[in-house]
Amino acid sequence: MLKKVWVLSAEQRAHRQLVRTRRQMVNHRSDVMRQIKSMLLFHGIEVPFSSRQQWTPAVSYRGFTSSIVAMSISIHQPFYNR
Repeated sequence: MLKKVWVLSAEQRAHRQLVRTRRQMVNHRSDVMRQIKSMLLFHGIEVPFSSRQQWTPAVSYRGFTSSIVAMSISIHQPFYNR
């Protein structure tokens, strides 16, 4: 005789899929943030926040990225003028 099995409803499957996808996206976001920080440190660019501080809207990323781009252009300016 076969044992009874419990099958999730469509709503429960959808909820599990949502939770699984969110966890994957959070993990991916964390990986990307670590890669960005690693690349900045590799190029000698000081990260504008501590390692314990959260990446939140409180940190002005547009201003920070603009300053990185401006600094990069000024460093490579001789190459652009060729």
